[in-house]
Amino acid sequence: MKKEIGHIILKGGSIQDLQNVLPDFPSNPTREDFIKLGYKEATAKRYCCLLKKQSNTTVENNTSIGKNYNTNIIQTSNANYDNILVDTCALGYKEGIDIIEDAKQVTFIFSTLEEMDRTVKKRNVGRVLVQNIRKYTKKILTLPDKYMISKFSGYSKNGYVDNILLQYLDILPKKIRPTLLTADGNVIDKSMGFDFEYIFINQNTENNKEGWKFLKTLPYGIRLYKMDDEFYICYRGTDKLEICKEGKILVYEEKGVFFKVKPGACLYLYQKIKSNIFKREIKI
Repeated sequence: MKKEIGHIILKGGSIQDLQNVLPDFPSNPTREDFIKLGYKEATAKRYCCLLKKQSNTTVENNTSIGKNYNTNIIQTSNANYDNILVDTCALGYKEGIDIIEDAKQVTFIFSTLEEMDRTVKKRNVGRVLVQNIRKYTKKILTLPDKYMISKFSGYSKNGYVDNILLQYLDILPKKIRPTLLTADGNVIDKSMGFDFEYIFINQNTENNKEGWKFLKTLPYGIRLYKMDDEFYICYRGTDKLEICKEGKILVYEEKGVFFKVKPGACLYLYQKIKSNIFKREIKI
């Protein structure tokens, strides 16, 4: 049985695939379940991560909260729409706002509030995101029964906000842990290693258009696409992004647009963490 489980998971199988062969296999396996089957802790963690990724549910009409969305929502099987933890980028989308409005409890950590404050002061930030940040800054003050503020600001003074969100989830007992709401694919990739529940606002609506092909998510949520043998990036984050193109440095100014790049090109992302700026290099 142990050999069969590993074979199915490594071939890309889901929990349903496992239960078709092994009806008693749990619907929500934990690391402890795999350890009891005889796996080492590292293997158990890896299999949990793979199953979480391979068993995600993608829905265009998300009936769990009675809403129809223009873009896909990717969620884990036990995502809780009534108890969510908000990542700043989720405020830039109608889907994110609908989920927040329908939730019973919405949590913002202190580091996210600081990031929201920095975002509204930046240039070239989407108008919708800025408007929604201001809207929910007021709601947090006027509706304390629904909007909860955590003082948690991470283990390190220079912590990256996305990592601090994961740290916050990690310190909470599973029974009360909120579901992460984000539009950042990089955060989702990290969360899989922790076995967290999440709701991901998928930005791949362009993938439904004829000719567009989504290739992969680069570091820091930068997404790579292909169209007619040409490569493009799309970035919706709030940090400054530069592209080195034909010896010139160009600034990626309008969030969410497609920018043509060539294989081997360099991208430079300037992350502001507290009062420091960190330059990150990403190669296509």
